[in-house]
Amino acid sequence: MIMTQRYFTVTRKIVDGTQVVLHQEQLIKMFKDKITTSASTFSLSNVHDISFRKLTEELGILYLHTNQGLFPYKVREEPHGFIAMFYKLKN
Repeated sequence: MIMTQRYFTVTRKIVDGTQVVLHQEQLIKMFKDKITTSASTFSLSNVHDISFRKLTEELGILYLHTNQGLFPYKVREEPHGFIAMFYKLKN
């Protein structure tokens, strides 16, 4: 594993008639040949681009642009190092 980036998922459930919101922290893991998340694995050759958009002071979206589509991940810290490492591996 070369590098990781934290992201989080939000799940809403009804428990005993009350809505409960669960925030679960996950990791995007970058290897020399692939990128993995809790739900997906992407070959590095199938990832065309990674971009980031800051939404608020505390929240942004990291986008993986792949041949399977666009995959957004909610992040709290800016992923500039993760993106730079991706471009280094792609070249």
